[in-house]
Formats: sequence, structure tokens, C-alpha cells
Amino acid sequence: NIRNDGRQRNDYRGVSIDQGLIPQASGSARVRVGRTDVLVGVKARAYEDIASDLTQALTQTLGGGPSGTGAAVDLEKLGLIEGRTCWVLHVDGLVLVSDGNVLDALGFAVKAALEDTRIPRVTVIGGTNEDDLADFEVDEDTSSALHLDMDRIPVI
Repeated sequence: NIRNDGRQRNDYRGVSIDQGLIPQASGSARVRVGRTDVLVGVKARAYEDIASDLTQALTQTLGGGPSGTGAAVDLEKLGLIEGRTCWVLHVDGLVLVSDGNVLDALGFAVKAALEDTRIPRVTVIGGTNEDDLADFEVDEDTSSALHLDMDRIPVI
């Protein structure tokens, strides 16, 4: 009835979540589940000319049905210049201590880091006709940054 770490059969490991620990990242979280300790960072980068196959795959995975119903992430928030430029989120995880439930801890940390992610607002410049390609300026003011809605994202 007692586990190796002294917990009873129905006792859970303690969970703690700290967000915003990496100032250079767009979002971050550190999660501890028992003695297991993981750190996840998210970096948002603007990419141009995203391959249509990748765009379709992401839309099918995260975008819900044809009308957008059931979407896990609002892909409109990640678009900068329609059909040309969008934000791509890079998620990196680091296992600091592995003492069981590593995948659970990483799942918690990824969701918490994405919830902490701040995507800078952009202003589209130009693009008024076919000869004038649109460009964008990134607003460095973090108080006006966009937040991802993580309510519809499962933990794992």
C-alpha cells in the first residue's frame, strides 16, 4: 500500500508551476512534479514564405474544421501578412531532474509556457498594390503583446 517514495497508493506528487522565468524567451515555465523538474521555453519568430504543405498540416492539426470550429489555437493571431508571413513558435524542453512522470511534467510545462507566451503586435506597412510588397514593424512594447488562449488546448 506504500510506494517507494513513501506515498500512499492514492497520494499524488506535489505539482508546482512557475511562469516567465526566462526573460529572453517569448514564454517559459518550470514545472516540478514530485522531484521531477523540467523547464520549457517558447520563442516566437516571424517566418516568410511558409510552405503551403506546412500551413495545411498546421491548419488541419490545430485549426479545427473548415469553418474554424473546434480550433485549438486561433491561427489568425499567428498570421502577419496573409499567405506570406506568420509567427512560428519554437518550443524547447529541458529535463533538469528525472524522477518519474517526466512526460506529464513536460506536458504541464509546455501548456504553461504557451500560456505565458507574449506575441508582439505588428503593423503592416505598404502592400497597397501588386508592385508594393507589404512589410511589417514589430512593436517592442510587451504590454501590448498578444496572448495565446490556452483554454482549449489539452495538457498532453
